[in-house]
Amino acid sequence: MGSLSGVQESDRGSPRSPAPKLRDIGKRLVITTAAKKGQHPSPATVMRMLREHDEQAAMAVST
Repeated sequence: MGSLSGVQESDRGSPRSPAPKLRDIGKRLVITTAAKKGQHPSPATVMRMLREHDEQAAMAVST
């Protein structure tokens, strides 16, 4: 996943492991900018980030 909007992945799971839950994803991510620096994003924030990423990827494919 790398870095998305000021959030960085703290460790990587196996590519063959089952799909993680939003809470598990949030625990692995650390906010690197702004007022909440050093904290973990909420499941709602993780969902928004994934949705925005999917929308950007779809736009890149369609152009």
